[in-house]
Amino acid sequence: MSEIRFATSADGTRIAYTTFGSGPPLVEVPRWAQTIEWNSRDEEFARFYEKLGEFRRVTIVERRGTGASERDVDDFSMQAHIADVLAVADAAGLESFDIFGSGDAAAVCICLAARMPERVQRLLLWGAYASPPGVFGSETMPGSGRLLPSPTLTSVANYSDMFRTNWPLAARLVADAFFPNSPADHARRIAGFWTEWLTKDAAYEYVLFSWGINILDQLAAVQAPALVMHRRGHQTGHSLEACREVAARIANTRFVIVDGDVGVHQYQHDQIIAEMRKFLGDEAKVMALIREELLEVRAQFADDRRTEIMPAEGEIDLEQMIAEEDMVISITASSYIKRLALSTYRTQGRGGVGVMGMDTKDDDVIDHLFVASTHDYLLFFTTVGKVYRVKVHELPLGTRQSKGRALVNVLPLRQDERVRAVIDTR
Repeated sequence: MSEIRFATSADGTRIAYTTFGSGPPLVEVPRWAQTIEWNSRDEEFARFYEKLGEFRRVTIVERRGTGASERDVDDFSMQAHIADVLAVADAAGLESFDIFGSGDAAAVCICLAARMPERVQRLLLWGAYASPPGVFGSETMPGSGRLLPSPTLTSVANYSDMFRTNWPLAARLVADAFFPNSPADHARRIAGFWTEWLTKDAAYEYVLFSWGINILDQLAAVQAPALVMHRRGHQTGHSLEACREVAARIANTRFVIVDGDVGVHQYQHDQIIAEMRKFLGDEAKVMALIREELLEVRAQFADDRRTEIMPAEGEIDLEQMIAEEDMVISITASSYIKRLALSTYRTQGRGGVGVMGMDTKDDDVIDHLFVASTHDYLLFFTTVGKVYRVKVHELPLGTRQSKGRALVNVLPLRQDERVRAVIDTR
């Protein structure tokens, strides 16, 4: 996988993400116990993402409070998780995208698709549920030396408290439930990794979040085509029946039952990759179809060229093609920037009513505001002693209602680097 990058969520939380592969964009929001580091450390996970990257440009969002994302987090609400996904999508420059969620993250993806249909093109879900799941089943799992879910843990409070009082034991319990037939040392290795990359408090909060999911009212609002998948033999809190209910309540949905009993989609994934290819479309087949149609057009309309192509005389400066006009440049405290034509604003007389200049996030304010020509340069001085030079016409053009684009998408800023001052110059 490629390097880990960071986006800043609406409440200021730093969210880690990584992007790899080629093709149309696919944003994956994994369940809370999965981190980017594990995706490359586990061979089966790595193989799954290698295959997925063959036909999609994949962006994986690391959940708040886990892995390389900011650990000191208090807000684990649904709104916070949705804001994290949007922050990563904005940082990656994605206006609209397909989205893939598993486990508790499937509910996050459903809510995002229901509330912002203009951004979600297609919805892929694994092990989805829309109402509080049951506690892990008490069936005896095959194999020796395995920890079994206890049938006495019948309340959410008792079960979630175990994540704080004995996080290693709780991690092992979850690992055994999701990998019921794997060797015991494999489950121990996974549980050990979880305790390394997740604090007991974060695990506790995610258990409460998972059991608090109740989004049945959101399902009918989803407009995007959906693919819902579940493993036939897997029964944790995310039962086959719960997944089937999600598929039944979302219009234009295909429900696929995959063979096997492993709870994660990265294992035993051949059928899953095939279903995803079928649902999302194979780019190679699409390009072959386009080529075939273009050949038909050529055969029907091709004739001799009637124009002469000659070398251009002199050099063409791209800037000459850009009209020189004054722009209002604004930069907020949370590092969002945009430019807007000065003509957008009007001169206000006495007793007049002003217009909105920028829609900011809660507690965000404008740090820098000035007027410059599209042909001017802006010099950005950062906290690490660097200076970046950018033409004004290269800055993102916004509207009065937009909050702009994150500066990390305009300047190659490092993780802890921030803009301290800006100067307009010719």
